[in-house]
Amino acid sequence: MSHGMKRFNSPVLIAAAAMIVLPFALLAGGLTLTSATDVVIFAVACMALNILVGHTGLVSFGHGAWFGVGAYAAALTQRYWFPGSVLWPVLTSLVLFVAVYSIVFAMGIYYINRLIERGPQGRAIEPPGSGSPSRPLAAAHDAGREALARGS
Repeated sequence: MSHGMKRFNSPVLIAAAAMIVLPFALLAGGLTLTSATDVVIFAVACMALNILVGHTGLVSFGHGAWFGVGAYAAALTQRYWFPGSVLWPVLTSLVLFVAVYSIVFAMGIYYINRLIERGPQGRAIEPPGSGSPSRPLAAAHDAGREALARGS
């Protein structure tokens, strides 16, 4: 292979090609759009399982349980609250996602600020040069600075 040609085997390109070919392959095999939807749903579940498990191979039954609970809740919500509608469940999910993400993000910012203020042990971090007895090095540093300022 020459150095001027770059080989494209990116997972994103492979996934994009699969998404383009998948509907035609399913129709050629006699399957319907419902089967394609099932394939995509299970592909998303498999990717989530791969992110959760990684390369350790320790599969969690809780992951499958949450997948089932989420599917059951989505089906009941669609059946009883939004019959015959696709737009309202998507908008409701989007609003709930943004709300939960905002709350988690705000809690993270609060926790980071507390860490900056208090430190990892939960004690107040005093500014340098405060001269408090809990920081003898800072007090010694201040005493040395004062001695230099007096010229002694």
